[in-house]
Amino acid sequence: MKVKTDWHMHSRHSSCGKHPATIAVLAKEVTAAGIEDFGVTDHMHWRHHIPMIAACYAEYVATKKPFSMRFGLEISALRKFDLEQFEKLGWVPSQVLTKPAGTAKGEELRIYWPEEFISTLKIDYLIGSAHFPIGAREETDSLINCYHNQLIFLASQPKVNIIGHPWCWNWPWFRDKDTLLYHGQPWLEDFAIIPVNKHLEFAGVCKKNGKAIEINAKDIILNRWYPPQFRVKYMDYLKLLKQEGVTFSLGSDSHQPGYSDDLHKITDVFDILGLKENDVWMHKR
Repeated sequence: MKVKTDWHMHSRHSSCGKHPATIAVLAKEVTAAGIEDFGVTDHMHWRHHIPMIAACYAEYVATKKPFSMRFGLEISALRKFDLEQFEKLGWVPSQVLTKPAGTAKGEELRIYWPEEFISTLKIDYLIGSAHFPIGAREETDSLINCYHNQLIFLASQPKVNIIGHPWCWNWPWFRDKDTLLYHGQPWLEDFAIIPVNKHLEFAGVCKKNGKAIEINAKDIILNRWYPPQFRVKYMDYLKLLKQEGVTFSLGSDSHQPGYSDDLHKITDVFDILGLKENDVWMHKR
């Protein structure tokens, strides 16, 4: 399958972006890589991201770009407790998100959605991603249930179009400067410890609600910090999702000074899965 889309990349304005990644640079380099339809998706976890999103959108509107470039956001699942604490303390994720206040069941989760600010943007699509071990104990089952509940919650949100990098684990989580809270890599050594019924539930909710599941290049398939066996087991996971008939979305998750053309580095994944164009999410023009 020819790689024609990339729906996950970050501009210089994102909290994790690199300064040279202007909208113009991204548009030029993405199209040069042969990508025909794509979008920028900077993070919006909480209100500290609003100035970054506003700057990105202003640049997006002002930049001459291909008609096929879209404006999106990447959002996260959070608890009501987290949002309340951030209002008191500011954005201090390691101090707040790691506190076991309540549980992380789907009905208790939230997304940060400032209506007044959102009304000033024309948002074409949303990626919802599980980024944080919110309230989970340092136990494998607790962490698995935490991330699974977030995935189900995000797949149930009407505003969300794509579920980003499912089961991504990127965080050396510290409660403070010296105390490491989560020492292990909960499912990286053996992805098969996640019960299959959770994957089937996730696939079913995504199909029911019309959500695409992202195949993420940078943070999943090409993540150099993950052990080699992770990719083998993750491929089995993707094959299971394919058998269940889900729609996939392709995402480089580029955070580079320009565009990191990582999707063309994982075309073997698409070939092994036997992906066709009708298996892949496309923004409706």
